[in-house]
Amino acid sequence: MKKDLISKLNQHRDINIFVGHGINDPLISPSYPKEYVEILRKNGYNNIKLKYYDIAHSICTDELKDISNAIKEMITKKSITT
Repeated sequence: MKKDLISKLNQHRDINIFVGHGINDPLISPSYPKEYVEILRKNGYNNIKLKYYDIAHSICTDELKDISNAIKEMITKKSITT
């Protein structure tokens, strides 16, 4: 499954990717995002921001702010390059 996903995304290696995760998540191990990011980097994705938050399987204000900032950066980058 991971290989299929990577092959479908290979044409978009220059996109910015934000990965946020709760360090107290009981459903998804905190090691999973690290593995995911490592797979992406090995396949040429270098614009990845991984950030952990002191939360469980939920979202917090700090993460929402970081997501908002990441989207703003993506929009700004796209408008500069087009």
